[in-house]
Amino acid sequence: KPDTIDIFYQQKKVRAQIEVMSSFSAHADEPELLQYLSTQDKERLKKIFLVHGETERQLEFKDTLIKHQYKNIVIPRLGEIFEL
Repeated sequence: KPDTIDIFYQQKKVRAQIEVMSSFSAHADEPELLQYLSTQDKERLKKIFLVHGETERQLEFKDTLIKHQYKNIVIPRLGEIFEL
């Protein structure tokens, strides 16, 4: 078991028991997100905003969406404002 963990790029001393529960997920995984998007009319989607997850994973998912012919995929910067 680790003595420290990385939280928001800072090393923190572990003062608790850590359990990893890989079988549970609090969010949809890529196949489920693609399945949901497949129920939408691609021509009517004006923008897709990727706002969850780490930047590297967002960029990978954006590439996947582009390969599936989705357009106007946006990864907003912190504080960026959009008019809808």
